[in-house]
Amino acid sequence: MSRPVAIALLFFLTCAARGDESKRSERYSGPRRDPPSRDFDFLHLRLECSFDWEKEEVEAAVTHTCRAFREGARTVELDQVGIQVRSAALANGRALSFETLPDKLRIDLGKDARRGEEVAFTVSYRARPKAGVYFRKPTEADPDTPRQIWTQGEAEEARHWIPCFDHPSDKLTSEVIVTAPRPLTAISNGRLVSTEPRGDAQVFRWVQDKPHTTYLIVVVVGEFAAWKAEAEGIPLTAYAQKRHEANLARSFELTPDMIRFFNEKTGFPYPWAKYDQICVAGFTFGGMENTSATTLNERTLHDERASLDVSSLGLVAHELAHQWFGDLVTCKDWGDIWINESFATFFENLYTEHHLGWDEGVYERRGQAQSYKDEDRTEYRRPIALRTWRRPEHLFDRHTYPKGARVLSMLRHVLGDGLFFAGIKRYLEKHAYGSVETGDFRVAMEEATGASLGWFFDQWLFSGGHPSYVVSSAWSPDTRMLEVQVEQTQKVDDLTPLFRMPVTIGVTQPSGRTEHRVWVWERKHVFAFPAAERPRLVRFDPGDWILKDLEQSASREELLYQLEHDPDVMGRHEAAEALRRYAPDESVARALVSRLEAEPFWGVRVMTSASLGSWRTDAVRKGLAARLKAEPKSAVRREIARVLGELGGEEVPGLLREAIAADPSYFVAADALRSLGKAAKRAAHADAIQALSRSSHLDVVRAAAVEVLSMTADLSAPEQADVVRRIVEVARSGPSLEARGAALRALARAGKGSDGALEALVQALDDPSIHVRREAAEALGELGDRRALPALEARRAKETAVAIRNPVEVIERAIARIEGRTDLNALRDEVRRLRERNEALERRVGELERRGREASF
Repeated sequence: MSRPVAIALLFFLTCAARGDESKRSERYSGPRRDPPSRDFDFLHLRLECSFDWEKEEVEAAVTHTCRAFREGARTVELDQVGIQVRSAALANGRALSFETLPDKLRIDLGKDARRGEEVAFTVSYRARPKAGVYFRKPTEADPDTPRQIWTQGEAEEARHWIPCFDHPSDKLTSEVIVTAPRPLTAISNGRLVSTEPRGDAQVFRWVQDKPHTTYLIVVVVGEFAAWKAEAEGIPLTAYAQKRHEANLARSFELTPDMIRFFNEKTGFPYPWAKYDQICVAGFTFGGMENTSATTLNERTLHDERASLDVSSLGLVAHELAHQWFGDLVTCKDWGDIWINESFATFFENLYTEHHLGWDEGVYERRGQAQSYKDEDRTEYRRPIALRTWRRPEHLFDRHTYPKGARVLSMLRHVLGDGLFFAGIKRYLEKHAYGSVETGDFRVAMEEATGASLGWFFDQWLFSGGHPSYVVSSAWSPDTRMLEVQVEQTQKVDDLTPLFRMPVTIGVTQPSGRTEHRVWVWERKHVFAFPAAERPRLVRFDPGDWILKDLEQSASREELLYQLEHDPDVMGRHEAAEALRRYAPDESVARALVSRLEAEPFWGVRVMTSASLGSWRTDAVRKGLAARLKAEPKSAVRREIARVLGELGGEEVPGLLREAIAADPSYFVAADALRSLGKAAKRAAHADAIQALSRSSHLDVVRAAAVEVLSMTADLSAPEQADVVRRIVEVARSGPSLEARGAALRALARAGKGSDGALEALVQALDDPSIHVRREAAEALGELGDRRALPALEARRAKETAVAIRNPVEVIERAIARIEGRTDLNALRDEVRRLRERNEALERRVGELERRGREASF
C-alpha cells in the first residue's frame, strides 16, 4: 500500500471509529451512580420459609431488626419484586400499614423513631418468584432431574423472594429457618443450630452470627451425598446428588490445603463457622460464593478419565477466595465489583502458582490477558472501577475478572511480595465485615507499605486500556553498550493514558544473564546498558508481569536461541509463536519439531505444535504424527490433532481415527473427530454418526459429532435431510444440555430451508433450561428465517431480565439480525478489523524506518 492511500484509509477509519465509540461504551455511560441513601441501618434478618414445588411458590415471614440513622425516621423502604405481602407488624404484634409499589415495599412504623433507636418488625408474604428461587423437579421430558431448590441473590435477585434492603452497602446477621419435606436436607449460611421434626417435614435452623450482605443469603434444599473434611478447625462439607458421590473427593479434596494457603497469604484466618460447597442441578453460573455455603454447578464434577483435561481447582479456589474477598469485605456498590471478582480471580491464580508451580501460574495469567484483550479489542473498553453503568450484570465481564486479576498481579510486581501481602492483611483487618470502595483498598495498601499508589490506581482502575510497546535493541561493539528503545504506541485519549510502569529488561550474553529494572512512562525511551559481548537475547518484561501488547524485533537466530535457552516459559512461548513467520524455512521447522521432544512445559508444546501448522511438508506431518502417539499431555495431543486436520495428507485420517477410538482423553477424541471432518470431509460422515452414540464428560464427543455432521458438504438432498433429522433428535432429546446446545448450534448451519430445523429451534425457546433457550435464540438469529420472529417476540415477553445470564439480550440480538438491523454493526466490525490491520502496518513501516536509521549505529 502506498503511503498516500494509507493516510486516506486512516482518515476513513478514524471517522468510523468515532461512530463506533458509542457502541463500545453505551453500557457504561449515563448519570453517576452511588449507593442508595437509607433512613435505617439493618442489623439482623430472621427468615422463616417453606416451599411449594408444584406451584413453585414461597411462603415466608421475615423479621427485620434495624436502627434509625436520623431523628424522626418513620418509613422503612424495602426492595421487593412480585411479592404478595399479607401483613406487617411490630414485634409486639401491633399491625403496621404498608404500601406495595412495583419495586418497593414501604412500611409506616406508626411513630417517629429516635436517632439510634432499634426497631423490629415482621412482614408475612407469599411469592412466586421469577428470579431468586429456582425449583428443580423430575419431568416427563427429563425424569432424572433431582428434586431440589436453590436460591441465587447476586446481583439483585434476593428482592424477588425476601423483602429486604437489597444492596451490598448494608450488612447484617441472619437466621434462616427452613421447613423441608423428609428426606430432604436444607442448607444455609452459618451454623446449623437445630433440626426438629414437624409432621412429614423437618425444620432446619441456621444462624449466621457475623454480618454479611443480603445477596449472600442462600437456601438449598435437596437429597445429597456428602464429602467431609476439616481445615484448621473449620468443618468442610461438599454435597452432590448421590449418583455423583464417587466424584466428590476428586473435585474438593484440595479445599483444606486452599484454606491453609489463603490463611497464610492473607494473614487473616478463614472468617466463618464452616464451609459448605453444594453442587446443584441447573445452576446458571460456575459457582456463587454465598457466605459459608457456596453453590456450584454440578458439571464441575467429573470422572477420572475427564480429569486428564478437566479440573475443579480453579473454580473451587475462586469461590473459596470470595469468603474473604466479597463476603468478609464486600464492594459497597456494583461499580466496584472488581473488589470481589478480581481478587477472587487473582487468588485463584495464586493457588495455581502455589500448587502446580510457577510456570502454570504464568501461563494462566497469559490466558487472563488474552481473554480481557479479546473483549477490549472486539467489544468495548472501560475503566475497571466506575460510577456510570446501566445494569449490574453488565459489570460481570472480562474487565472485572481477568483484567482486574492481572492488575493485582501488577501491583504485586510493583510492591514485591512482602509489601503486597502486608497490604492485603491490612485491608482485610481494617474492613472486616464491612463494605468498601476502590479508594479504601488504595489507602489500606498505602498505610501498610508506605508507597504512594495514586498513579497506579488512576491508570489501571480509573482509566481503560493497556500499553502497547514497540521494543528494539542495538549493540555497539565500539562502545560495548546495548541500547534498548521502548515506545508506547497505544492511542492516548481521555480513556486510555500513557502508562507509567517499572519494567525488567533481561539481557543474556555468552558470559551470563543480567536484569535491569527501568521505569517506562513517556511516549519514547532509550535505555543504555553496559554489555561487553553481543547479547544473544534481550527480553522485555520476562515473566510477563505487565498487561500489554508487545512488538519486539528479533532475528531468526535470536528466536531460535530464545526457544531453546530462555529460562522464562513465556519467552519460549513467544519464540515458538514468532518463528511461524519464517515458514517455509525447513531448518526452523526442524528446530520446532525437535523442541516438541525437549520442551518441559506443555503450554509451549501447544504453541510449538500450532506454529508447525504453517509448514505443509511431509517432514512436519511425520513429526507431529510421531508426537501425537508419544505426547503425555492431552492438551498438546488436542492441538496436534487440530493441526493435522488443517494440514491433511493421505495418512492423517487413519491417525485421527486411531485417536478417536483409542485416546484416553474424551477431549482429544472430540477434537480428532472435528479434524477428521476437515481432513476427510464427506468420508467423516459415517464416523460422526457412529460417535453420536458415545457418552463422554460434558458430552464433548457427541457435540463434536453433530458439529461434523452440520459441516459435511456435497450431500444429496436425502442425505442432508437425514443429517437434519439426526441433529433435531439430539436437540430435542439429547442426554445432556451440552449435547442439546451443540445440536441447536448445528441446526443453524445445517438446517437452512428445513421446516424440521425451524420447528425444533422454536420449540426449544420454551425449554425449562435457560441454557437451551439462549442457544435456541442464538441459533434462530443465525438461521435468519423470518418465520421465527413471532416466537422470538413471544419468548422475549416471557423472559425476566433479572438473571445475569438471562436470554433477553440474546433474543433481542436474534430479532435484530433476522430483521436485518445489524448491517451497521457488521460494518463497524469490518472497519475495526481494517483499522487494526492498518495500525499494524503503520507499526511495521515505522520499525523498518527505525532499523534503517540504526543500520549505521
